[in-house]
Amino acid sequence: MHARPAPACQVNAAYAWVFLPLLSVISCAPAPCFTVAHAAPCIEKKSPPKPILEKKDLYAGAPDPASAGEIAGGRPQETTPPKPAPSTVAPPAPAKGPETSGRFVQEGMAAWYGTKFNGRKTASGERFNMQKCTAAHRTLPFNSLVKVTNLKNKASVVVRINDRGPFVKSRIIDLSRAAARKIGLDKTGTAPVRIELAEEGDK
Repeated sequence: MHARPAPACQVNAAYAWVFLPLLSVISCAPAPCFTVAHAAPCIEKKSPPKPILEKKDLYAGAPDPASAGEIAGGRPQETTPPKPAPSTVAPPAPAKGPETSGRFVQEGMAAWYGTKFNGRKTASGERFNMQKCTAAHRTLPFNSLVKVTNLKNKASVVVRINDRGPFVKSRIIDLSRAAARKIGLDKTGTAPVRIELAEEGDK
């Protein structure tokens, strides 16, 4: 008969006395303690949520107008307001013309005188010159400037009062020959006129 081989368990049993003590030591060893500190490297770190900025906070980086004049060191910068540029517009010139215009208006007949009276003294004391635009009036002060308008042709002339007259009740003024030519009075001899005081005289 053939001999049976010895079972494998018998061979392993021979080494059991070696492994049994190790197993008992391992079974009696305390289980490792797992704490949060061991898992700390594996925990995802989350940053705190950023605050939601309102629309007005978007301009927080703009400089404050109140501190715009400050410089390094915290001292306020001394600023002086700009001087206004000198005005280049000249003030309006006073309107030229007589200030007393329209104060005296008179209408009536006018005449003229010339060669017969040329060179004679007038009521003001000066010599009559028929080549200058002068006139004689009953009441207006000497050296008054008067605008005389011929009502027929609307021509006008400014004369200076330096004599008294006329002495005919139907007339209100007598013009020199030069003034009469300006308004066409030298051709007709007389004409209806309007007198307007332009500047009052001093005598």
